[in-house]
Amino acid sequence: MRLNLSRALIFVSIVVTAFVGASAQRGTKALWTEIPPSQADNNLAEINSRPGAYRMFQMNGPAMESLLIDAPEEFSALADISQQIITLPMPDGSMGRFSIEHSLVVEPGLAAKYPELGRTYRGRGIDDPTASVRLDFLPGGFHSMILSASGTVLVDPIEPGQTGDYISYFKRDAKELSPFSCSFDEKDEIESMFYGTWWGSLLYR
Repeated sequence: MRLNLSRALIFVSIVVTAFVGASAQRGTKALWTEIPPSQADNNLAEINSRPGAYRMFQMNGPAMESLLIDAPEEFSALADISQQIITLPMPDGSMGRFSIEHSLVVEPGLAAKYPELGRTYRGRGIDDPTASVRLDFLPGGFHSMILSASGTVLVDPIEPGQTGDYISYFKRDAKELSPFSCSFDEKDEIESMFYGTWWGSLLYR
């Protein structure tokens, strides 16, 4: 009887995991819409620091936020039995799938005061097993950095604080873009410091 019960629990766990993974994959299909090259060039015509080569996409912000909210905590038991999958746009126009976890990088006290600064994540590639990713969805927009055997790929807003249109490009094709924005608001200054330490150190290491 105990053996049958154990088998039943294992079967249920497998079914639930498969269902969660399939649901997440279905939910990622509408995350990104590529902007035609001619329109993308027009949108970036006045931005001097644009990369030498890139693809431009519109992000479905509410859909992305919904997926990120459900990401399991890193090192948790839930992370061992379920996956939250998102897609990220690549510079060749394809979509890469990643299994992600919530990964807090700011001090707990600071995250308690400004919960939005706690929206940081890490992940691993599904289609490309050599790929890993760090990403965030802060008030200044969505940012991700993908490290893989093919090189470092960045997905950033076309301008600081712009949260609708994004560019995907290889780090090797980029000028030194700065996410810094001037503000006298304490939260904005903390976010700028956040980018200047954690994200900036990753971007230019």
